[in-house]
Formats: sequence, C-alpha cells, structure tokens
Amino acid sequence: MSDQAVDFLDGEQPEAGPLDEFGSFGPTGDRFSRRKREVWRMAGRYSPVVGGWSAILVAALVAAGGLFGLPASGGSVYGDTGVSLPAALLLATLGVSMLLIKGAAPDPGAPAWRGRLWAGLLLAGVTATAALALLAMRVTGPTGDFWQSSDFWRVPSDAILIGTLLIGLGLATIEVDRPRYRLSDWLIALTGIGMLFELHTRGYQLGKLIGTSTPFEPGLLAVPVMVSLFAGLVFVRPKRDLAAFLVAPGAESDVVRLVAPAALLLATLLGITEFITELAAGGAGNAAGTVAEIGLVAGTVFLFGWLSHLLLHFYRVSVGIAGDDADRAEIFEDLCDGVALVGTADQKIIFSNSRFEEIFGYERSELRGARLQTLIPADEHAGEARLRNESARRLVADGSTLDELRLEGKDGRDVWCRTIARLSSSTRYGPVAIVSMTDVTEEHRIRKANRELDSLFRRIFAESPVGICLVGSDHSFSQVNPAFERLVGYSEGELKDLTYDQLIHPADRDRELNLSDRMFRGDSSGFEVEKRFTRKDGQTVWVDITSTLLAGEDGEPARALKLVEDVTARHELQSRLEYMADHDPLTGLFNRRRFDRELSHAVDRSANERGLAVLLLDLDDFKSVNDRYGHATGDRLIVRTAEVLTERLRGSDALARQGGDEFVIVLREIGREGAVRVARKILEAIERDVRIESDEVSVRVTASIGVAYAEPGAGATEEELTSQADIAMYEAKDDGRNCVRVYDPAAETGTGRGVDWSARIEAALDADDFVVYAQPMVGLGEHDVPLFELLIRMKDDDGELVSPGAFLPVVERHDLIQDIDRWMAVRAIRLIAGQEDPACEARVSINLSGKSIGDPALLAVVSEEITETGIDPSRLIFEVTEASAIRNVFEAQSFAADLKRLGCRLALDDFGTSFASFYYLREIECEYVKIDGEFVRGMVSDPVDRQLVKAMIEIARGMGKLTIAEQVEDEAALEILADFGVDYVQGRLIEPPAPVEEFDMASHLGALTSSTAGG
Repeated sequence: MSDQAVDFLDGEQPEAGPLDEFGSFGPTGDRFSRRKREVWRMAGRYSPVVGGWSAILVAALVAAGGLFGLPASGGSVYGDTGVSLPAALLLATLGVSMLLIKGAAPDPGAPAWRGRLWAGLLLAGVTATAALALLAMRVTGPTGDFWQSSDFWRVPSDAILIGTLLIGLGLATIEVDRPRYRLSDWLIALTGIGMLFELHTRGYQLGKLIGTSTPFEPGLLAVPVMVSLFAGLVFVRPKRDLAAFLVAPGAESDVVRLVAPAALLLATLLGITEFITELAAGGAGNAAGTVAEIGLVAGTVFLFGWLSHLLLHFYRVSVGIAGDDADRAEIFEDLCDGVALVGTADQKIIFSNSRFEEIFGYERSELRGARLQTLIPADEHAGEARLRNESARRLVADGSTLDELRLEGKDGRDVWCRTIARLSSSTRYGPVAIVSMTDVTEEHRIRKANRELDSLFRRIFAESPVGICLVGSDHSFSQVNPAFERLVGYSEGELKDLTYDQLIHPADRDRELNLSDRMFRGDSSGFEVEKRFTRKDGQTVWVDITSTLLAGEDGEPARALKLVEDVTARHELQSRLEYMADHDPLTGLFNRRRFDRELSHAVDRSANERGLAVLLLDLDDFKSVNDRYGHATGDRLIVRTAEVLTERLRGSDALARQGGDEFVIVLREIGREGAVRVARKILEAIERDVRIESDEVSVRVTASIGVAYAEPGAGATEEELTSQADIAMYEAKDDGRNCVRVYDPAAETGTGRGVDWSARIEAALDADDFVVYAQPMVGLGEHDVPLFELLIRMKDDDGELVSPGAFLPVVERHDLIQDIDRWMAVRAIRLIAGQEDPACEARVSINLSGKSIGDPALLAVVSEEITETGIDPSRLIFEVTEASAIRNVFEAQSFAADLKRLGCRLALDDFGTSFASFYYLREIECEYVKIDGEFVRGMVSDPVDRQLVKAMIEIARGMGKLTIAEQVEDEAALEILADFGVDYVQGRLIEPPAPVEEFDMASHLGALTSSTAGG
C-alpha cells in the first residue's frame, strides 16, 4: 500500500489494489466495463514481455532461415517481403533492452536495479543510433553490393528503421525528466502515429500502388513484431500517462479501449480481405473474391454501427455527468480556497475553481487536463519528496490528509499551500482526490523570518563575546551564555543556585537593585550602569550592564535581558588616564590643571576658615644641574623633592608640580606665621634631604619659596594669590636664594622688582636684547626635511643669559607675552629669508602662548612679513601647547584655519597631557604632533608611558600627521621611538640648544642626521 501511495504523488498509477474499490469504472458501472478494463490491464502487464520475446524469436527465425535456406522463416510467404538479418538484429536488441528495463522495477533499494536499468537504457540508445545510421545510408545513396546481394542481408526497410529509431529513443529516454516525463510522452505519441500509419499501409497494400519493390514496406512478419514492441513501450512503465489512461476507470478510457481494438480489427479485416482476393484471383475463380468483398463490406458496416451505438451511449451519459459537474462547479467557485478534482489514476486535474488557478497564476481553465506534477517545484529536494510520499501513505491509509507543501506557480515562484486532500469516487472519473489548498506563502515567509531571527538570536546568544543573561524579577537566572560564564567564573549549573544580586559588588548592589526594581515595576523600560562584579575566584571585575525588560507572554513572568561587557581594562585605562590628566607623570603629584581646581575650591571655602596660604617653591640653580649632569639626574632630584614635600605636609594641604623644578602648595586653615614656619621647615628638609650621592655624581640643591597669604574673608582670587606667590618667590631668588619671602603689597622691594622685570623686558624688546637659540629636530626614516625649534633667551644687567623660566611668568603677568610672540615670529621669518642657500628647505618652529592664539595683530604681522620677504610660508611652524588649545577650542580651530590660509603650519605641543588629547587632535587641524617630554623620558622604565607614546604615534599617523618626540636623552629611548615609527626626535642626545648663528641649517642638519643614523 505504501508503494502505491508513493506512486500517487509521483504521478504514477498504482497497480490493482484498494483504489480499485472506489465506485464503478464505466459510464453505467456494468460488469462488462470492469471485465474489459481487466483485459486491458492484463494486456498491459504482459505487453513488454510479449514484445521483447517476440522480437527475439523473430530474430532467431530469420537467422535460422538464412543459415538453413528457409525463406519462410523470415516471413517471405505468398510473395510478401521477408525480414532481413539486419532488421531482425535491430528488433532483437530492442526486445532485449525492453526486457531489461521491464525487469528493473522502480525500486531504487534493490541491489541490481540500477545495473539492469542502465544496461537496458544503453542498449536501447545503441539500437536507436544504429537505426539512424542505416537510415542515413538509405537516404544519402547506394548501400553497396553486399547490402543488395540477397534479401537476407539487405538494408531494413524505411518503416522498420523509423519504427526502430522511435521505439529505441522512447526506451532510452524513459527515465528522463522525472517526474513529468514529458519527453517520453511525446515520443510514445509520435511512435503511435507511425505504427498506425504502418498498419494501414500494410493493410491496404498502398505500397503496391507505387511499386512492389518499394523499400517502405515493412513485411508481413515485421508488422506484428513492431506493434508488439510499441505496445511494450507503452506498458513498460504501466503507471504512466498513456498506459495509465488505457487501464484507468472512466468513460474516456472506455471509449479508447473500444476504438483501439476496432482500429486494429479494421486493419486486420482489410489485410485478410486483400489476401483472399489475391488468392481467389489465382485459383478457382472470382466467386471467392466476391464473397470476400461482400464480407468486408458487411463486417465494416457492422463494426462502425456497433461503435456508433456505444459512442452515442457514452455521449448521453457524459452530457448528464457534465451537467452534474457544472452544478458542483458553481459551488466550488464560491469557495475562498482553491479546490481541484484530481484523478487518482493519471494524476490529471479534472476540475479546478478560479481561486485554485489564481493561487498558482494560471488563466481560466489553463490547469484542467494538466498533471498535478505541473505544480511540483523543479528544484524539489529529497526532504520535500519524502514529505509528499508520507502524505500519500496517510491518504491511502486514512482516506484524507492535511499537509503544508511547497509548490510552484506558473512564473516559477514558490507557493506554500496548506493542503487538505480526501479520496472519493466519481461515476464518470472513478477514484478521485478532492484537493483543497489555502495559500499560506506570506504566513510561511513570516514564520521562516521568525525562525531565522530566532536562530540568529540563539547563535548570537551562544557565540557573543559579550555576556548575556536572562534574569527574573526575583533575580534568579533563567539562561546565561558561555561568555557570561567565563566573565563571572561560574558554570550555568552553578548560577542556577545563585541569584544575580549575589554577583554584584557590595558597594554597587543597592544602586542596581533599585534600578531593577523600578524597571520590573514598569517605571522604566531599561537602564545602563557601570559597576563591579565579584567573580567566583574573588577577583573584582568592572562591567558595563545594559538591562532591558522583556514582557512576559501567555501569563509568563517578565524577565530582564542583561548585556554584560567586561570593561575592566577600559576602566583601568580610564582611571589611569584620569589620574594622568590630574597628576604629574614624573612625581605623581597634582599637575597645574588639578592644582587650579584645588586652589579654586580652597579660595571658595577660605571665608569660613582661619586663613589660606599659597607657597611657590623653585629649586635654586636647577638648570645648571641639568646642563652638567643631564635630565636623568635632574629628574631624580625632582622626584626626591616631591617625596620630601609630601612627608612635610598635612592631608588637607594640596601639593602640585607646575612644571620643571617649580612646585606650588596650598595650606588651608593656617595663620601667616604658621605658613612661614612650614615654608622654612620645607627649606631645611630640602637642603638636608634632597641630594644624590654616588661614585659618579654628588648633587644637592636648595630652594626659594614665595608665600602669598589671604586672611579669612579677604576675597583674594586664585590669580592674585598665584601672582603674589610668584613675585615673592623671585624676590627670594634676588635675596640670595635658599630663603622664604612673604608677599607684602606695602613693601617697595617686591613690587618694584616685579615692575623692574616688566620694564627690563619692554626695554629688551625695543633694543633687541633677546637672544634666539635653536635646537634641531632630526628626522627618522624617510624624513629628511630639516626642522629647528627657536627658543628665546634674555640677558640680565651683567650680560648673563636669563632662562625663560625666570622672566616668562612676569611676561605673562604683565601681558607682555603677545609682544614676545610677535617678536619671535618676525625673527623666524627673517631667519628663513636670510638663508644663503636658496634650495634649503629647512623649517623653523616658534612657541606661542595661549593669549596669542587668535591674536589678529600676530596674524597681521606674520602676513606682512611673509609678503615683504617672499618666503615659502610652509617653512614656518607655530607650536601651541595642547593645554592652551583646549582652553578655547573654537579660537584654536579658527587660528588653525587662519594659519592654513597664510600657508603656515601648526604643531600641537605637549601632546598627551590632557585626558581628551585624542579628541582635540581630531577637532584642531594641525600638521605636527609634539609628544610631551615627560612621557618620552618615562617610557624606557614605565610600560604605561611606553604604550601611551606608541598609541599617540599610531593615531597621529592614522590621521595623517607627523610626530615629534621631545626630550630624547638616551639611546634606549631613541631605539624605542624608531621602532614605534616616530617621524622626528629632539633632545640633548641629539643636540642641545645653541645660538642660532652657530647653525648652517642645511649642511649642519645633514651631518647630524647621518651621524645619528650611524650611531
């Protein structure tokens, strides 16, 4: 029964079985129709065997006749043409191939099935090829003496060759184009027409009208063999189109089962009559011939009368059934679903309503008469075929079935249908299946999309590098992914016994639980928070939590979807960067940025305190230490000073390094005398404890301290206090160093000296008493354009040089810094214009203060000087500290744009000292990035500084900017910078600053670059 079910969906008619019990088979349901169909079924079952063996037997007879001289064995009797040996061999090979294919039952599970099948198909193909070759010989010309020497060896007649070619092709292609078998159906129809023509040609002896030796005559013996082979071809697969129709129930099949034998009977009657007529003509007289002619006429009249009666009966019954069908069709047309009536024998669609055809895109009645396999997709895979087979089994076993199948529309699109099939019977068509289809293509698409989304979510859930967990309102875990397990160190099974709140660090627990409770109450749809988890091993990890509420369905409780990302490394880096943004990298003390906040906070609270003091400390003769022993030794003294200061101060005091050898201290809730005592103790401690003693070096330092004091409620500002402490510190320097001075606004000495500095600087500007030093920046790799940084120095009354640290604070305080910047810009432009070698491409850079950024007077002076000297403006570089640029980003951006219009370049100096350095690097357009020397000096021993320097170089390079590393003082630092790919280096290892007059910028730098590369 299961094989029949498979055949039902494959479009092949089952053998006799349960399906035969549904209803009657003829228009009247009489036993005659049933017996007649059974006769055809038996004929169909044995036709391939009879056809195959008859062809083999004829071949044997022909061979025996040729060997033993028996022409009758070849059919050469009564003057008829015999069968030649080549024709017999062609017929025999067709017979063998037919028996092989018939024996290869359609059971792929049988071990020898494929071998027999392919042998039969191959032999049929060879036979068809041989027939085609012989037919070509007959058409193209003479066949030679050998082929014409005797009837035994002659080339087969055209009728045999054409018939053999068509039958051979039909057998060879019988399994092609499954499951529709369109090619096989066409070949069977074509061969049938040829066979009908051959029969009647032989029956009417039409060949004799054009000559008795015509090669078209098939011969008396060959005709029944060819007919047997054709019948075998039709029934070798008895469950397909024509064969299935001939043995199927129904009125149409009954008509064909009557007409086909009648046609054969008519041909036979004509042949017998012709034979009797010829025999009578050569015998006793014409009486027998006359009787034969009368019998032929009487038999023909009887045959056609009998057929007419039966056909009229079938017509009347069909009209009545058609009327019933029309009534039922109207009911079907009103249905919303597609409905079709399908014959179980041939799988042809008997009827379909408009909705059925609309679902598949066919025109009205376009599907009627088509096989149901028309709707099966050409790309149907094995799983879908198994589903159809299983559906057929259930249909045969239960009489009905419900499935969802993928079918194919007229335009090739996929159509998903929910299909209900039920077996029934029809007086006219016999067993039928009523098929109802609902188009669920869109529903299937949505379900498929949902499945894909669900699958994608499951894959993301399982493979996501971010921890994911589902948590209930009671904080229990319902599901976790592997990443979450790795993050917390617990397995999924262990987490089932824990609650989410147990993982939260105690310090962060209340905050997140409050947020979760608000979310589960419906006050929010989710939240994001950064907090700490405690892992199974006790380690604390920082995580970023994104929590989203998932509403429950069908009474299920709501759950929270939590995305948990491990941000420990980022948090540590952020903490490190925040620390670096507020602390001096060398000493770990507050930097100037953080000190400004501390001082501002202290000033705001000073009204309610005893008093406030600001101490400015500067080491004495520290520059000489650097010049004599190098910056490494100087840095050790700076660090030791920071340690001594930290030991002498209270926890409420603020201590910062402002840069270089300068420290600043805020003393809270202290009186004037107390502040002075603290300052003197600090001096004593520095003189006693800040020293370096070794075999190579012995260094000790002293310091000068300026004190600015504010009484409670005095209303002093931060700027006033720092300025007063600055003035007092320089007064201490003037008093011989290693002493403390307190700022006294009533005293002439302190203020007068400050004014003297201001006047001295103004005089130096007027008299050009400033001295310009230069320090080269050496290019690494392919960078060979000379770069020089210009530095300003001033002479004191004795003609000695004064370092910028001594006079620049006064310059800043008295608003003279912009004059200094304009003076340096003019000197730089004239220095470039005064180069003797016109081919020299050396570039020079000058430092600008924050107040000069956006100064229109500076831009006007620069533009005028460039126009007057005619220099290439791209050789002039302005260095702006990152801190200055950050104070007013918009002015910095505008200033950078103005410089670009002039053709000049911009460098961002002291890069990396701000927490947002990389952000502002994107916002401010510049060509050079100068990495702060504190990072460069510290990167040899500090891996964090090393990674930060590497990151600065890589990011700047990625943004198309050149990098300069300053304060390079040892070979190890130079080697690291070269590996990182820095563009330029600057420092005492390369060459210390020197008067600009000592430099021949082109030749000197070339030699310097060569020596550095060689070293």
